[in-house]
Amino acid sequence: MNLNHLLLAAALLWIAPTIDEALAHSERLKPAKRAAERLQTESGGTLAIEWNAATAAPGLLTGFLTKPSRHSPEWIAFEFLREASVLYDLKRVDESMKITRVERSLPDRTKVVLQRQLYGKPVCGNELAIEMDKSGVIRRVEGTIHADLEKRRLNRPMYPAISVHEAASVASRHMNRLLPAEATDVQACYLPEREGVPLIYVVTFDPKQADTPSLPIKVHSLTGRVIP
Repeated sequence: MNLNHLLLAAALLWIAPTIDEALAHSERLKPAKRAAERLQTESGGTLAIEWNAATAAPGLLTGFLTKPSRHSPEWIAFEFLREASVLYDLKRVDESMKITRVERSLPDRTKVVLQRQLYGKPVCGNELAIEMDKSGVIRRVEGTIHADLEKRRLNRPMYPAISVHEAASVASRHMNRLLPAEATDVQACYLPEREGVPLIYVVTFDPKQADTPSLPIKVHSLTGRVIP
């Protein structure tokens, strides 16, 4: 057995219990293991994976995850996600992930931040930060991506029954009208921690309108009720 095989075997022994726990009873388990093996080989045995059992996807990947490239950071990030799509349960990477920003101010790294999308809407709190060095080699992928979202949504989107303005009014009433509905920022997103992954409105009040900072208020887009 050569050195690469030994490194691969050692790495798989290290990640196997974690991946088995994260993907227990999931049909993704075997494909994810094969994808991890492939990435381990391509990284020269440097890949390390930290799985998130709550999301059934990696929370952190480190190593020399890709080969040097002269392509743009955006292209490199999407190509990597296509290779690693089964790890994150991304059915169609181009539709499932959207670049929100590219940070080029880091001394030796470029960071591409991508937001998880579901049926054309963001998924609350789901994003990945992909860091690459000056030669275009991805060195770190970190973030939160929930798996099985389409399945949990029964493969269909949710259509809101209330408008953005109505959601702002609900949030204002919830605050006993201490904060005006007009002084809000309202964003729609799918809530992965909730049963059925509902589409919600996240209402944030202008801090200039409040004596004390207020947390964002979540309003269900169908029922119009505030979600605790």
